[in-house]
Amino acid sequence: YWMYDRAISNLRSQGKDDQAINCIPPQVQTEIILDRSTKMWEWIKNGLDKNVEGCSREQAGYIFQLFDNLAILFRERLQNHQSEPRAIVFSISDTQFPAYPDLLELLIIARKAQILYSYSSSAKDSGRREDYYVPNRILWPVRMLDPVGQYSRVSLKARDLWAAATENRKLPFISDEAMPTQLGMYDRVN
Repeated sequence: YWMYDRAISNLRSQGKDDQAINCIPPQVQTEIILDRSTKMWEWIKNGLDKNVEGCSREQAGYIFQLFDNLAILFRERLQNHQSEPRAIVFSISDTQFPAYPDLLELLIIARKAQILYSYSSSAKDSGRREDYYVPNRILWPVRMLDPVGQYSRVSLKARDLWAAATENRKLPFISDEAMPTQLGMYDRVN
């Protein structure tokens, strides 16, 4: 809608009212996508508590910080992770953390606001079911992240997500270079 409206406006400003839109120029597409992404971030930061029932100003601030730190983590992974750099989906581990119910409350508010979606799928461990969280993809373009669907998932501890939300603490990331190298089948440990 926004792209089509801009393309129509551009035609009218050039005095071409009667021409049909056959395609929307890439420049218009880029401008609108970045604009909508920016506006979504602004809405989370300044309007979430005014528009989502049951969301306090404090919770809105926490949600903004949480998503901001997720964007930072996903961007860092994109730049420094060799095997699965384009992850934009996360799951939560460490669910025994005392503030886990409070974290879930933030995620429920984010789902009400349609800035977060969730689904259940098989976990990597023991064939159990696990909840996965997918932030709204319109958030990513302005953060220079690829909103196209990826299958990589990041497991994040509840305590780290809570600290990212409430203390604006960066989510931990270990690059591939910092990971210990796996020994080959015939390598010896000295």
